[in-house]
Amino acid sequence: LNDSLFLVQYTEPYGISLFIPSSQKFISAEKFIPKELIEKNIFSVYAANNELWISCYADNSLYHLQLSANCSFKIIDRYSDIGNITAFCQQSGKPQLFCASTNGFLYEASHEKIKKIFNLRTLFPSGKIVIKNLLSAGDSSLWILSDAGVYAVDLYRGKTEKINLFNETGLSSLSGLQQFLIDKYHQLWIASLNGLYKINLYRLPVFHVKTGNLAEDAIYSLCKDEKGILWIATARGLNAFNAAHQLLHNYTAASYPYPLLLNDIIYSMLPVRNGLLISSVGINFIDFANEKYGYVVPESEKPEGLHSYVIWKIVASRNSGHYWLATLNGLEEMIFTREEMPRGVFRMPVIFHHHLQDLNKNGRTCANVWDVYEEEENNLWIATSCGLLLYHPQQQTYEQFTYDPADTASLSAKVARCICADSKGNLWIGTEGGGINRLLKKEKKFKRYMRRHGLAGDVVWGILEDANGYLWINTSLGVSRFDPQKEEFKNYGYAEGFHGNISGRGICYKDQNGYLYMGGNNGIDIFNPLLMKDHPVLPDVYITGIYLFNREIKVGEVINGDTLLTCQPSATKAIRLNHHNNVLGIAFSALHYLSPQKNRYAYILEGYDKAWTYTDASVRIANYMNLPPGNYRFKVKACNADGQWNQKAAELMVVVLPPFWNTWWFRILFLCSCVGLIAVFVRYRVHAVERQNRALEFLVTQRTEEISRQKEQLVRQADNLQEINILLKENQEKLLKQSEELQRTNRELSLANATKDTLFSIIAHDLKNPFHVILSTSQTLFSRFDNLNDLKKKEYASAINKAAGDIYLLLHNLLEWSRSQLNKIECNPEPIEMFSLIEEIFEVMQIHAGSKKIRLNNNLSKGTWIYADRHMLSTVFRNLISNAIKFNNIGGSVTLHAIPLGEEYEIIVSDTGIGIQEEKIKKLFNLETYFSSSGTSGEQGTGLGLIICKEFIEKNGGNIRVESSPGMGSNFIVRIRNASGKSHPPVPADVAITTAPENTSQASGEKTAEDVPYSPGHQGKIVLLAEDNSIIRQNLKEYLSSYFTILEAENGMEAFTIALQAVPDLIVSDVMMPELDGIGLVEKIKSDERTSHIPVILLTASDSETQRIKGLETGADDYILKPFNVDVLRIKMFNLIRIREELRQKYSRGLFSHPGEQKLKLSPDEQFLQHLQACIEKNISNQDFKVEDLCKEMAMSYIQFYRKVESLTGQSPAEMIRIIRLNKAAETLLQNGGNVSEAAYENGFKDPSYFAKLFKKHFGMSPTDYAKNKNSIPG
Repeated sequence: LNDSLFLVQYTEPYGISLFIPSSQKFISAEKFIPKELIEKNIFSVYAANNELWISCYADNSLYHLQLSANCSFKIIDRYSDIGNITAFCQQSGKPQLFCASTNGFLYEASHEKIKKIFNLRTLFPSGKIVIKNLLSAGDSSLWILSDAGVYAVDLYRGKTEKINLFNETGLSSLSGLQQFLIDKYHQLWIASLNGLYKINLYRLPVFHVKTGNLAEDAIYSLCKDEKGILWIATARGLNAFNAAHQLLHNYTAASYPYPLLLNDIIYSMLPVRNGLLISSVGINFIDFANEKYGYVVPESEKPEGLHSYVIWKIVASRNSGHYWLATLNGLEEMIFTREEMPRGVFRMPVIFHHHLQDLNKNGRTCANVWDVYEEEENNLWIATSCGLLLYHPQQQTYEQFTYDPADTASLSAKVARCICADSKGNLWIGTEGGGINRLLKKEKKFKRYMRRHGLAGDVVWGILEDANGYLWINTSLGVSRFDPQKEEFKNYGYAEGFHGNISGRGICYKDQNGYLYMGGNNGIDIFNPLLMKDHPVLPDVYITGIYLFNREIKVGEVINGDTLLTCQPSATKAIRLNHHNNVLGIAFSALHYLSPQKNRYAYILEGYDKAWTYTDASVRIANYMNLPPGNYRFKVKACNADGQWNQKAAELMVVVLPPFWNTWWFRILFLCSCVGLIAVFVRYRVHAVERQNRALEFLVTQRTEEISRQKEQLVRQADNLQEINILLKENQEKLLKQSEELQRTNRELSLANATKDTLFSIIAHDLKNPFHVILSTSQTLFSRFDNLNDLKKKEYASAINKAAGDIYLLLHNLLEWSRSQLNKIECNPEPIEMFSLIEEIFEVMQIHAGSKKIRLNNNLSKGTWIYADRHMLSTVFRNLISNAIKFNNIGGSVTLHAIPLGEEYEIIVSDTGIGIQEEKIKKLFNLETYFSSSGTSGEQGTGLGLIICKEFIEKNGGNIRVESSPGMGSNFIVRIRNASGKSHPPVPADVAITTAPENTSQASGEKTAEDVPYSPGHQGKIVLLAEDNSIIRQNLKEYLSSYFTILEAENGMEAFTIALQAVPDLIVSDVMMPELDGIGLVEKIKSDERTSHIPVILLTASDSETQRIKGLETGADDYILKPFNVDVLRIKMFNLIRIREELRQKYSRGLFSHPGEQKLKLSPDEQFLQHLQACIEKNISNQDFKVEDLCKEMAMSYIQFYRKVESLTGQSPAEMIRIIRLNKAAETLLQNGGNVSEAAYENGFKDPSYFAKLFKKHFGMSPTDYAKNKNSIPG
């Protein structure tokens, strides 16, 4: 009623009383219930929400009473003629009251009205209705407890279901039912005189038929017939069970001899009209009620009959009377005509059609057919031992689907055991070891679902679909429910009422009411899949234990000085651990007793774990090792067997205390101690620093003065560095310019390298002509020398000389042409009289032309002036005339004539030769397509002469072309500028003008050999010749030995060694020599004090300006280009010796100059003489100082010293010492007032009289007169 009032009902004669807990007293009914109700004999009472519902026996009425303020009840409603109410119940939180009456109806009562909601007679068609209890299931369902059993009523749908209860023997036990209730886990508890029953409202009651009730443990098949009898086939016959699952009968081959029952081993059964089809070693049709027993067995003499003794399954076809037999030997179709069958035993009137015959050949295992499914199109899906077949009976064709380990879209196992078609048209295949497969019909591929996806086991015996679209799968490891939409599995075992794993052949069957039968060797589980619901009650989780070092801690126990638990772990909110107790374990448990072994847990230690840790019911403890000091929060939550998580977690604060050295107070104390120590140390250091400061102040004063001096020095160095930086900047700019110049030079060198081969070919070609002249002329001269007169000999010698000059000119011009390829050609355009030039060429070519009797005709007019480079133009016409002779016939002619064209001339070279083909004319002037042809007399050539002609003509501003026909001769037409009567065109600024070689014109300003008088003094001069070519060296020696004394050296090092020993008056050296070249020799000569005065003339075959400048910068006195005129060399040598004589006189005067006279810059020779004078003056008072001592001071040998001094001054070293002493003595006389003896002794003279004699001879007066007439001393 309320918190302090409880209603207690007693049996007669005590009636009812009200119990008040606060006073522990009972109040009789007369004091709180109207008297009229007591008089009407109360039958039953229900109290709830301060209200009473009382059913009175006398008037069959139901009274509704409400509690008033004075703790008494008053009647507010009355419902008449509803019979006696035997049971009440009320939904939580709702005012409606359900009550069951003895009149057979279920009522729903509320304020002011009551209505019938269910007729209980439908549950009890016969017998008395005694309802003992009512319970609300929380929705529209009511549970009814009666003597007849327990019923579930769905008030919304109007459906009822009786809950069958079984004892351990499997038989129903319905007697003595008294009360029942529903706990918070939605488990129904039923109290009876036979014991206590528990039913999970969210797990259907699973009825189990144990194998002990069967004739054999191994169950092969089961089915329900039209009468509701459950038939179970085993290896020992056939068993029949009634609706209450009570065994009715066992049929065996012993009790029903062959052929009534062919064999005890029954593989499959199929209910048919008025009977049952059974497969064993054949086919049986059995109608036990009418005692009809048909059979058919394999007969070898009847090939059209049944073929197999083992028939695994009988499947009804979509065609009436047709049946598919899955046999050990393949698929067979049986047509059962169903004619009028007699009583007793008879042969079945059947016709067989055999299919897939090729599968039966050679004993192939594919012939073993396990299951068959027929589509609406009459196509068959067949599960076999080697995969899945799609069979088309009309066409007698099939498709095979097998297991492919490399293809995940293939069948998942080799053996397909069962086939299930769901309500959505999907086909599901059960396999042995590969789980289930969904067939993707369009792609003809499979999607696999295996144990790793959640399936209970990979060996699948059968698949069934319930009314909700779920698939129920019987596996070797239990039963699974699969949701095809979500692709989720739920597995069922002992906890849900199922009886363990399935061994042998698993059985699946679905009856007409939707009940599923799953069986195996452990028996059969029968359940309604629609009542299998997920449990909504969430589990409560509690912390059940605390462990330290793997030992459970008891309440109040002291561990390492800590009392961890003061109350039970479930009531503990926090624990504190010292740093030693850091190996912690926390145990937990969930209070949910519906399949508790399937509860799952998740825990986390916040502050330590990064994620939740998940575990199952087998591991209900969290262990943590070496927890660092800190504050942590342990949380654990749980979920029930259906995966429903309770997000409300049990929590425990865990505080791990740090050791004292990690506490805040210890850190502060440590910090203060450190600060104190630092302060003491700082004070000590301050005193030490003060002492050091006083000591350093003195040092600083000293160093300051030194730094000031260094500062001044650094300022000067800074100024110097600034100047150096400026110089470096200038040098950097120069280097950048040089880098750019090098890059440009590299590009030009690349072009030069490209023309190298061409240049060599040209040289080889054009050297042949002059060499031919030299060879032919010299050969004629050699063979006929005695028969020739002097005039003829002179003509031949002149021709040889002329050809040699042409060779030189040709080489020079060819080198210039090679430089032109790099745009460095040196061109010297000048007016040229063409008639004379052609005559000179004719003179050279006359011998060649005469050998072929060819006439050379110069039809040019005298006074035909051309403006061009003479040597280039000579090369052009020499090549053209040579080619005209070369390709002319014997007795032919070569003619030159000119056509004036205003500012230009066309000079035509015509011949009467063999001519040139048209295709070859295009190749004449192309370097890449040049070719060589032999002349009419077998003359050889490279074919590059015309290319030179084109290059040189274009350099001079002209052009060249050819007119020719084969056999008609050729005309080479050169168009060039006209210089006659016209002003000469200006020469480009970037084209250098070359001077003629020294053997063709004389150097300006120099005299010839005849003009230079021979000086007899030259004969004594020593000249050193340094030349590695012995012929050139010998020729020079023979020529110059008439004028000089000649020394020879083969290389630079040998020449330097001789120069040190002999100290020659002049050195003539070649530039290119082994070991040490001419440039290196000049450097060593000019840098050595012993030889720096010797003049050097360099001879070179290179006309490079760079090399010439380098030689002159090194100190060479002159530079002569090979080939040279030896007379010119002799004149240059005379001139250098004459200049050296003039310098000697100059040095001689400068050596004896008055004191105080100095030059700003001295030459090496002047420095030598100055050093020499300083050495003598340093030893001037030493009367024993001799020439040998002076040689040691100067680090020279006597000969070297003697020749160098004589070469520079014209005096011997002894004379120099005497003269310097006399000069110093003259100075002494002027300083000491004319004391002759003192002046003599101080300046190294032993005898004053001898000194006076020498003094007078040198100065022309006596020392005394010199001192008196000091103002008249000559300067």
